Amino acid sequence: MDNGRHRTLCSLERPCQSPAAGASGPGPRLYALARALILLLAVIGLAACRSEGGIPGNPIGIKLQWFSFLDGDGFKDRCEPSTDRYRLIYNARFDEQVRVYDVTRYGEDGILVARAVSPGFALTQMQDFLDFGWHESRARLSAAEFTEFRSRLEQSGFFAPTPVGLELYSPDFYWVGMSCEDGAFHYTAFARPSPEFDALTFPEFLFAHDETDIKVNPPREIPASERFRATGGGLGPTEDRDPAFRMVVDEDGVSGKYGLF
Repeated sequence: MDNGRHRTLCSLERPCQSPAAGASGPGPRLYALARALILLLAVIGLAACRSEGGIPGNPIGIKLQWFSFLDGDGFKDRCEPSTDRYRLIYNARFDEQVRVYDVTRYGEDGILVARAVSPGFALTQMQDFLDFGWHESRARLSAAEFTEFRSRLEQSGFFAPTPVGLELYSPDFYWVGMSCEDGAFHYTAFARPSPEFDALTFPEFLFAHDETDIKVNPPREIPASERFRATGGGLGPTEDRDPAFRMVVDEDGVSGKYGLF
């Protein structure tokens, strides 16, 4: 992690000199404490910057991890031929609602795990102390239900070539999808407004099996100024605006990150 270019008289590479023998003072103890704190912050920083595939839940790194999570880190790393897996992420205006659906195939059947947070991510948001707003439900899919789910993905163009260059704006509505079938990773996305987004059929299936008790935030028209804000524009100091960002789809993930703080 980059801690800036502060000039100091001592560092981890060049430690401060210990007091002379017999001298009083907390020098060695302060140095040991400072070194431990720096190492701890480094570990937290590294953990915060990359998602290992699970839902971001660390209050320090939840927003930093989200970029990694959206990019498919962890999911694509664990793509193996043994199990078919699918992940659908619904951005219903980032600061209003986010939903994540993980579907795993077991034989002919499947398991659907739904997670939702509403309103969107906020560091002050807590539920049950360390839950940070995520609500979760699990549903078993019969062979017929899993077949329907897979069929709806095909109908929606999920397995079409990745839409490289598609722009995703956090203040708007979009879906990100990734799958691992027979060890092959695939990435896709659908953004509003577009005919592709309007033609999606898998959301209806996912919402029908979602028991998180959080009402779905449906797509609606968003002013063009909201997209402008996501690229760093808009009126007033940046720090006074709601968090916003713009992502661009590449061959197997997203890029073009903008700060969340």
